[in-house]
Amino acid sequence: MVKVKFTPYNKEIDVLEGENLLEAIRKAGVFIDTPCNGSGSCGKCKVKITAGNVISEDSRHITEKEKRKDMCLPVSVRLKKIYQ
Repeated sequence: MVKVKFTPYNKEIDVLEGENLLEAIRKAGVFIDTPCNGSGSCGKCKVKITAGNVISEDSRHITEKEKRKDMCLPVSVRLKKIYQ
């Protein structure tokens, strides 16, 4: 299981490793604008990863500058457990 915290909303949930971040957001009951319903075609759902470990696919909607600032589209991110 992977613990996901939604800091601005003071919410925290556990999800399966490898789960899509957008699905985790929805499970937590956090609203995020997804006009394309998670297909990745619009780029409106950009979020910032502040901690943790994720596997992210490249997207034409995320610039190199945004990548360096840990921005991503949650539809293109899989959650990965941090092993210590």
